[in-house]
Amino acid sequence: MTSDQLKTLLTFAIPGGLILAGVSVLSGVISSSPVWDRNWPLAAYVIFGVGVLLSGFFRQFRPLGFFIFGAFFWALIQYQIWPELSLTWRTILLLAPVNAALLLISPVRGILRLKNLAVVGAFAGEVFGMAWLLNAQPASVLRALEAQPLKFLGGFLSGFILWLIILGLALTLFLKRRDSLDRGFFWSFTGLWAGLLVYPRVETTRVFWLVSGFILILALLQKAYHLTYHDELTRIPARRALNEYLETLKYPYTMAMVDIDHFKKFNDTYGHDVGDQVLKKVAAHIEKVRDGGRAFRYGGEEFAVIFPGKSIDQVKHALEQLRIDIHGDPFIPRSPDRPKKKPEKPKPAQPLKPVKVTVSIGMAEPPGRDDADPRRVLKSADEALYRAKNSGRNCIRD
Repeated sequence: MTSDQLKTLLTFAIPGGLILAGVSVLSGVISSSPVWDRNWPLAAYVIFGVGVLLSGFFRQFRPLGFFIFGAFFWALIQYQIWPELSLTWRTILLLAPVNAALLLISPVRGILRLKNLAVVGAFAGEVFGMAWLLNAQPASVLRALEAQPLKFLGGFLSGFILWLIILGLALTLFLKRRDSLDRGFFWSFTGLWAGLLVYPRVETTRVFWLVSGFILILALLQKAYHLTYHDELTRIPARRALNEYLETLKYPYTMAMVDIDHFKKFNDTYGHDVGDQVLKKVAAHIEKVRDGGRAFRYGGEEFAVIFPGKSIDQVKHALEQLRIDIHGDPFIPRSPDRPKKKPEKPKPAQPLKPVKVTVSIGMAEPPGRDDADPRRVLKSADEALYRAKNSGRNCIRD
């Protein structure tokens, strides 16, 4: 396993997977604890309340639906007035993955969007209709669950299969979007699934369900942090993150400023959408710089790379390799006359000429331990960048 693959795996597993693994080991101890028995209702109100408030504040519909209707489903189990708990459990085992699928394919943002309101209406009708049926017509519900195809779909094995499909969808969305909420949903749904399958241990189910809500709250906070400190386009840390990191730097260190050559001309020729693709491509290279460099988007087409604990001589080779990698990875722009929709009789494709993308790099390090102000060093690196541009571009200067 490569270091990048290991980093991706750890990013996916922490914190949700780690928390759920610990709860799986300790769920019996937690559920039988007198402290837990006295305080779990308070924990439930806090987790669901905080989850709803954060979801509304950040205008995130999917976690809002998770918390509201998760609370409804839990109420059906915890405060039901009908005698057959197994009937309720079988119904929820069937409906929960369907609801999870609806949440995953719902728009990410916009609580008051028409599509989201339709999902809310469907959920509300489902929950209250289910409560009425289980209370007034339990025999009818039982007959429906015993008839095909619901008998197959509501069984343990099929419940297992349905949840595997949902978890696969959540994982696919995470790999596509690299969004902390998609990762949070994967582990939260895993916790709900485990909670449903440990029936009839209601005490243990409480633990899994509340931990699932806690994991999604953490995902919401990670989402908020990412939106605040990461650049939305390139997904690397942004200027605000750089400013805070500068306050922590200690001598020695090296700073580098990286600028895409002739970027304005590129935008004027191919358009800003293509320019954005170039920015993302270059950022992906800069993020992988060697020798422990930390990449930030400084602004526009400029990036900053900081090497803590390293001198210029120690990082010069890594920056030179970065320049070579970017220069050796040409960008193929989309044809400006390419239609948005595929025509019935497409014209023969015209080969597009790859465009070379190059960068200029300026480096600087503090002159001494007593003169290591990061903002002065950053300004020196920016001055070195201009010397690189004046030297013909596609080069490094210090």
